Amino acid sequence: MLVLGVGSSNLFAQPYAPSGSTKILISVYAQQHPQSLILKPHKESFRVFGGGIMLAELKKNDLLYITSSKGKIRIRTIDRALGTFSRVLVKPSTDSNMFSLNPANPSLKNLRKYSGNIAFTAKGGGIESILETDFEQYIAGVVEAEIGGKQPLEMYKVQAIIARTYAIGHMNKHKGEKFNLCDDVHCQAYKGVACSNSEIVKGCEQTRDLVVVNRNNELITAVFHANCGGQTVNSEDVWPKYKSYLRSCSCPYCSNSKSYKWRMSVAVSKWDKYLEGNGVTVSPDQLPKGFEQPRRQSILEVGNVTFPLYKVRKDLGLRSTFFSYSQFGDSIVFSGKGFGHGVGLCQDGASSMAQLHMSYQHIISYYYRGCKIIHRQNAIPEKNEDAEMVDENANTNTLATSKSSFTGGDYFVPDSTLISP
Repeated sequence: MLVLGVGSSNLFAQPYAPSGSTKILISVYAQQHPQSLILKPHKESFRVFGGGIMLAELKKNDLLYITSSKGKIRIRTIDRALGTFSRVLVKPSTDSNMFSLNPANPSLKNLRKYSGNIAFTAKGGGIESILETDFEQYIAGVVEAEIGGKQPLEMYKVQAIIARTYAIGHMNKHKGEKFNLCDDVHCQAYKGVACSNSEIVKGCEQTRDLVVVNRNNELITAVFHANCGGQTVNSEDVWPKYKSYLRSCSCPYCSNSKSYKWRMSVAVSKWDKYLEGNGVTVSPDQLPKGFEQPRRQSILEVGNVTFPLYKVRKDLGLRSTFFSYSQFGDSIVFSGKGFGHGVGLCQDGASSMAQLHMSYQHIISYYYRGCKIIHRQNAIPEKNEDAEMVDENANTNTLATSKSSFTGGDYFVPDSTLISP
């Protein structure tokens, strides 16, 4: 569905919405489903609809209180109640309007700003909020949420391209729930309009419509993580699925990051209990006192049991699978490198490469081997996307794969009811 947007020469005057822009439906506060929300227009007016009729017009700095009540949505302004409805729609008078939307309790320290139409329905005792917004503006918001506002321009280009690749390849991920993607790391982190740095918007503008594909022009699974510790990981060492472009490679660029090294200790008694609970039958005095991993490995052998390293990391809450350990007195001390699953693009490494004036094309080809960057309309879905790629760490990308009906240039928009009351 194509809807004409409004371009902007001043990147902060209004949200980024290029002409001919495509809309996307995002579930915001998808994991929280708060019971109460407060909506506040930031410029010009918004119209509020319930039961198919217009109920109120909100001016700049007016407040709309939205509450889940007995399976319906109750709304009110500061001075009057507007009623209770199955569905409430709030629409801006112009595409450039922004509004803040935040839980009433507990409130957020940093207000989230959004642009577009938004619909509210009751779900599970809370509120489901579905935002219809510009696709490229959404990508800019994802970039800001993932890497913040203090990166070089070339890094913003990199993150924009891989965020766009993921979004287009997973447009049908929440088809059964009548929206495209959620705002949590289950899909991609998204906290509203990008406001912290004009370079974010510039990076999105300069790479608009570009995606990463494999040799067959199939959209790749563009996984990334915070820090690889000097060496990335093969996809099959973490997940069941082999990907020819997700190969382990050395990364000399991330060593200056504070995420590069870490240390953690557990009591020997806890470690022994963990091993016993996982089938190790060797007596504690016969267990190895340490494990060395100078280069990435995929397994840990203890007595009669072979552990996948990703399992040890998950079970013990370690920052990565790139660790060694030794016993010191009553403690097992884990010394590790990296942060996250280690597959695909290393964000700290990519950022350093960008600071060294390497191009976004070079950075992407370095981490995604044999891949290329093309216009989205020339891309096709990746075949056999049936293995989940999930990382429990909230600071890393969790690109769970799913089949997509995306074909060159088309986006699935599950429900057009957001456009009209």
